[in-house]
Amino acid sequence: MVIRGGSDVSGRRRATERRLEGWNIAQSVAVPLEQLDSLKSLWKANTVIETAPDPTQNVSFNLQLTPSQQESRARVPLPYAHEGTPQTQQGAILYDPDSADDIDDDDPDEDLDI
Repeated sequence: MVIRGGSDVSGRRRATERRLEGWNIAQSVAVPLEQLDSLKSLWKANTVIETAPDPTQNVSFNLQLTPSQQESRARVPLPYAHEGTPQTQQGAILYDPDSADDIDDDDPDEDLDI
């Protein structure tokens, strides 16, 4: 029995500590269950190796490329690849004012009391 400080009138709490043990017949002593020879197979971690199913199995088309197909695929130019040549042209905004534009020298905020 384990007595700890705590909840009853005397200021101590009573508790029971229990341990589950096995009996080793050869040595005639109590031992932890992990040390019993007859239970060692239960304590071993059963490692089950589960492999994920191959998604390329049982498909109705061929996913493998022949060497000639790989060569022809490598020769196809990619649409947005610049092949290492830097862009020399800078972007510019070209503005051509027309008659519909309202360009005044007057202050648009002159009617505000600021």
